Amino acid sequence: MSIGEKLTNKMFKWAVLYPGFRKFINWAYTDMMKMPQYHIGMAPGQIGPYVLLVDDPQDAEKAATLLDSPQAIAWHREYRTFTGTLDGAKVSVTSVGIGGPSAAIGVHELAAIGAKAFLYLGCGLAASREVKPGEMLIAKGAVRDEGTGLQYAPLAFPAIADLRLADCLRRACVEGSLPYHVGLTRSTDAYYNIGADQAGHFPHTLCSDLNTAAIFITASGSARERARCCRRQNGCSR
Repeated sequence: MSIGEKLTNKMFKWAVLYPGFRKFINWAYTDMMKMPQYHIGMAPGQIGPYVLLVDDPQDAEKAATLLDSPQAIAWHREYRTFTGTLDGAKVSVTSVGIGGPSAAIGVHELAAIGAKAFLYLGCGLAASREVKPGEMLIAKGAVRDEGTGLQYAPLAFPAIADLRLADCLRRACVEGSLPYHVGLTRSTDAYYNIGADQAGHFPHTLCSDLNTAAIFITASGSARERARCCRRQNGCSR
């Protein structure tokens, strides 16, 4: 075994066993060397502090049309990113795929390169009969019925939205005369779940999805602002 291979193996062992060393490596890799993150393929300076999260890469392209002078930045796996400006502020749009693992990876790596606030424009299965098609759903928190969040925080830790950011969504609905509901989203790992639309099992739950809890928990762990909004359509919320 060469000296380089021995050094690599030793550093890998330290990174696994010692969280402090792992944080140092992450800092050196991201902040000092300005290297791109492995999954999203971007480095510091390529995104804005405000990031819109969507599920589908095609949705990222559509959402980017809301920005001024949007530019395609990167597309690696499910992570497609555009960056532009909105009211003078630098804003990015990134797709994070479907499911907690990919969403958590996206939020973690975006936070590492400078993202400060996340707004998830999600899709899910409507769970409340009170919500009519065309109405907006604003999540103040998520029922943690999934597994990804457990890798970041125990089940007793709540998956909640940033209250200031969630209130901004509410006020935007009021100003735009859009009917809206504020409540909970249930996040699960199974899309075809027979209980996904049974709101009686989860009081005050507006819809069921796959990503919200993981996004809220991961963003909370990185001390980032986060909120979630979607629009009810026939059969699902989007």
